[in-house]
Amino acid sequence: MTDWPILSIVTFLPLAGVVMILAVRGEEALVARNARWVALWTSLVTFAVSLVLWFGFDPGNPGFQFEERAEWLPELGMSYHMGVDGISMPFVLLSTLLIPICVLASWDAVKWVEGAFGDVNNRHFRDETNGRGNGSAFHLLSQGGSSRITRLSNSVVATNTEYNLEFY
Repeated sequence: MTDWPILSIVTFLPLAGVVMILAVRGEEALVARNARWVALWTSLVTFAVSLVLWFGFDPGNPGFQFEERAEWLPELGMSYHMGVDGISMPFVLLSTLLIPICVLASWDAVKWVEGAFGDVNNRHFRDETNGRGNGSAFHLLSQGGSSRITRLSNSVVATNTEYNLEFY
C-alpha cells in the first residue's frame, strides 16, 4: 500500500475547499464564480485521490486497508483510526464521484438562486415552496462581504424558527 494518509486526504480535502471558499473576497459576482470553481476543482481532486484508493484496493484482502492510526488523547483512551473495507470502498468512490457531478449540475442554479435566496424573507419564493423559507447555505457562504457567516446563521435560525412555528 502507501505510507500517505490517503483516507484522511479524501476525507478532509473538501474541508480545505470550504476554507478556500470562505477566503474568497471581492464583488459578489466574482466571489460566486470563484466559489463555484473552487468547489469544482476541490471535488475533482478529491475524486482523483479516491481513484488511487480504488486502484490500490486489494479485493482479496478481507480486512481493513489503507489503515491510519494516531493517538489523540491516550490518557482518555482516544485515538484516530481510519480504514476502508470491501463494503465501504464502492461508497467512497461513489460519494467522491457524485460531488463534482452535483457541483456541475447546480452550476447555473446557483446563478438563479442569487435572486431567490438573496433575502431570507423573500415572500415570492416562500409562496412557491408552500410557505417554507429554504435558505441556501452554499449561496449565502459564496456571497462577498464580511457578513457571510452572519447571513448564514440568520438564515438557519429563521428557517428553523419558521418550521417550528409551522408544525405547532
